[in-house]
Amino acid sequence: DLSVSNTVLEPPPEFVEELKNFVELPQAGKHRYMENAGFTANRTVVAERLKLETGLNFSQDNVIMTCGSSGALNIIFKGIFNPGEALIVFSPFYSEYAQYVDNYSGICKVIPTNHDFTPDLKALETAITLKTKAIMINSPNNPSGLVYNEEILKGIADVLTRRCAELKTTIYAVSDETYSRLVFDGIKYPHMFNHYVNTIALSSYSSELGIPGERIGYAAVHPACEEGKEVF
Repeated sequence: DLSVSNTVLEPPPEFVEELKNFVELPQAGKHRYMENAGFTANRTVVAERLKLETGLNFSQDNVIMTCGSSGALNIIFKGIFNPGEALIVFSPFYSEYAQYVDNYSGICKVIPTNHDFTPDLKALETAITLKTKAIMINSPNNPSGLVYNEEILKGIADVLTRRCAELKTTIYAVSDETYSRLVFDGIKYPHMFNHYVNTIALSSYSSELGIPGERIGYAAVHPACEEGKEVF
């Protein structure tokens, strides 16, 4: 079921071996409660990978481990939305975005894309109001498959920066990077982190490893994000 990335592929043998090693390795405290944000070692590994890919100074404090990308979306929306505030999404989009933002009394505001599924930046600029709290970026996109290139991300960032200055408000870019490891044919995957400071990203290991049932994901906030510590 590609609509929810329920892969029919089995995980790689290395993953199964690591699970066996973890179960068989004696370790005090293995089955006790972890920190609410997730094990420090896990968060550090995610931060190091983001640092390598973006060149930004990520640390474990910028990362929270979650129950898949759905869990990440819910904690992000809970952290930033007040009742009646709006999330802007480009159509077509993953339908559960609207349901998740509704969990926190937010509003999903849908705007069109161009004929090639690239974001309509004029529509974005017009749609942003004082009620706008965040814009959803999903690249590679579900369902179109489009990978947003550097030019697209810079264009979105420019609109957000300009409108934030005009309205004297903060608008977050929520970047769903669940499929960022499934990019082929030499296409480069760029990060929104490198274009916009107020970015919060999320991802899941379900698609790249074929383990959706394991519910392993994370949310990460830009190290220089305004009120980043309060958001997380």
